[in-house]
Amino acid sequence: MRARLVLNLILLLLLALVAFWLWQKRQSEPPPRLSRQAVDSIQRLSIERPGAVAIELVREPSGWRLARPRQLPASEHHVQMLLRFLESPVWQRYPRDQIDLAAVGLARPGVVLQADQLRFQFGALEPLRGLRYLLQGDEVLLVQEGVSALLASPWWNFIDRRLLPAGTPLRLRFADGTVLEPGAPATWAAHWRQELASIVQPALDVETGELFELELESGERIPWRWRNGEQSQLVRIDLGLQYELSREQLDALLARP
Repeated sequence: MRARLVLNLILLLLLALVAFWLWQKRQSEPPPRLSRQAVDSIQRLSIERPGAVAIELVREPSGWRLARPRQLPASEHHVQMLLRFLESPVWQRYPRDQIDLAAVGLARPGVVLQADQLRFQFGALEPLRGLRYLLQGDEVLLVQEGVSALLASPWWNFIDRRLLPAGTPLRLRFADGTVLEPGAPATWAAHWRQELASIVQPALDVETGELFELELESGERIPWRWRNGEQSQLVRIDLGLQYELSREQLDALLARP
């Protein structure tokens, strides 16, 4: 009798050890990611919002490009924010038919993010942990996210903030005939290629400001206007875009002391 009791205790101990090992293994395993597809392979991102224009971003060999509502170079920083979000861990998942979609803000989603064939509809925040409800296919997911503000922002927030995505500038030609060839051309050219505007948006006015052309090494001439007031601005006339800059940035770009 005593031997059987000892054997039973040993078996219980072994079961407890196996259960603990399985629990520990499960705890050490990272939670599944939001996207089952590797983000490096994603070719297209789209954003849909009620009452707003659809946004579409497309991966090209030279980088990401805004395809809708206009064809423009895309802000790599903002695209990477979306791709990092797609790698977010899923903390909980429920079958769709077990959740009251209206109660979690998914009956009428405010935002839809699509990555290739994966479609994520955004619902409300779960109040206790601040997790976001997402509807993806037949599942409701809970994730920690920080892209809702970005997804709700105007489409032009996804425009590349660089002034000159490609090409090497040589000189400036102003409307009065003045030609500016900077004394330190490499430094000056680097400013044009590397400076980032704080805001880029469609220009409401392309007629105000001093006109000049930026001549590139390729022979292309890009028409601009510059305005230096409370907010310094460059307007790229051919694209109809307005770039907001600091005065220091504007002085460096126009090679002014």
